[in-house]
Amino acid sequence: MRAWALALALFAGAVIGWEIHWRNRGLEPSFGRDQEIWLQQRGDLAPDGIALVGSSRIRSGVEPVLLASLLDMPVTQLGINGSSSLPVLENIAEDERFRGTVVADVFPPKFFDAKRRGETAADLFVNAYTKGRSPFDFAEAALGREVDARLASRHSAIGLMPILSALRKRAPLRTPYYQGEETGFLRQDFRGEEAVVWGEEPPTMPVESPLDNKGIMRLVWRTQAAIQKIQRRGGDVILLRFPSTRLFLQHEQNYFPREQYWDAIARGTSALAIHFEDRPAVAHLAPPDGSHLDYRDAEFMTRFVAELIQTRDRTIRRR
Repeated sequence: MRAWALALALFAGAVIGWEIHWRNRGLEPSFGRDQEIWLQQRGDLAPDGIALVGSSRIRSGVEPVLLASLLDMPVTQLGINGSSSLPVLENIAEDERFRGTVVADVFPPKFFDAKRRGETAADLFVNAYTKGRSPFDFAEAALGREVDARLASRHSAIGLMPILSALRKRAPLRTPYYQGEETGFLRQDFRGEEAVVWGEEPPTMPVESPLDNKGIMRLVWRTQAAIQKIQRRGGDVILLRFPSTRLFLQHEQNYFPREQYWDAIARGTSALAIHFEDRPAVAHLAPPDGSHLDYRDAEFMTRFVAELIQTRDRTIRRR
């Protein structure tokens, strides 16, 4: 019995010490249970609100609380890291209650990926939502959120695998420069002294599997079908290509030339399609890692999105 008590005391001391260590380094609690937060947000989606769908680019590029205050309407962040916006767009299109506006992030490596069929995080999240959750699932999610809200040391970037990776490389474990908020917003602070900027430490870029021309046309038809369902109910869709720079922009242009991929979606759908390169207001935004906006620039991007929605709404009302 004493051995168990001693083991428990040592474990508690280690957890407390680990927490104090990261708190002293400035780390705050982060909501890292992405699927649980997404399921809660999807269930709370207001029928006449704004839905933000896509990848980590829209999660870090649009701040939902600020957007809601600018538009005076509910905003739900439904972005999913490393995913296409299409599965979630289609899920919302099938929701007869929804008559609001969907802002969909078109992230080329995922949106136009020939291999992306039924196995991405977005597909899994949508399937989990369609299946429904048991009382046990709700209780587990609520408990997880309470723990996440109190322990900074729960951050995924300082979990077991990152620790083992740092030990293998004989490198220090860096203080995470991003934090997930309960709203789904991914706050990226690249100006911290320990922020890892991928543009300075180039990542290994993956070999992509871009759609061929027939695949592009099928994707356009599929996207337009979802858009039309929403528009026929009085809602709307905005397709948005977020800023990327350096290696990422070059990589995306090499595999997914704008003229062949983005332009096909922009011409072939009835959504308002906005490419960052065409809008001077946001063309100057330069993601420090080449792919994600710093939270300070996210405020600017959020105001730009609010103007898009307001302008689009006024245009539709005049018809």
